[in-house]
Amino acid sequence: MREDCASQQGHVTAVYPDRVVVSFVQSSACSGCHAASACTMLDHKRREVTVYNPQELFVVGDRVEVKVQNGVGIRAILLSFVLPLAILLLVAVCSIKLLELKEGISILLSFVSVAVYYFILSFFTPHLREKLSLTLYKISKTNPQ
Repeated sequence: MREDCASQQGHVTAVYPDRVVVSFVQSSACSGCHAASACTMLDHKRREVTVYNPQELFVVGDRVEVKVQNGVGIRAILLSFVLPLAILLLVAVCSIKLLELKEGISILLSFVSVAVYYFILSFFTPHLREKLSLTLYKISKTNPQ
């Protein structure tokens, strides 16, 4: 495995022509400690991820490993949360201080500007899906029962 990747093992739960849905169990941070056997199932959550344009053919039940390049998550968080928050605050402060608008109108204008940001971002979905992609590798196929 490459050093600049993070990975998680799971199994394929759905296969579509352009994407594969992978399900895996996410354990809490304490799962590696010496008292992990005393933890309950509440410390485990089932998660699903969708991998677009997989390089191999997969069937439901395949055991797979999902890999993501380091930094992809940070870029996704920046685009999804940090940048919209910065826009929201910038528009609110500028509209109150510079334009001297009332607070209610400034808040409304801030929310509209964030909605416009997400609308514009939606046009870049194919490009972002390529840049912020996950890679899927087959480990083994489970035996049908």
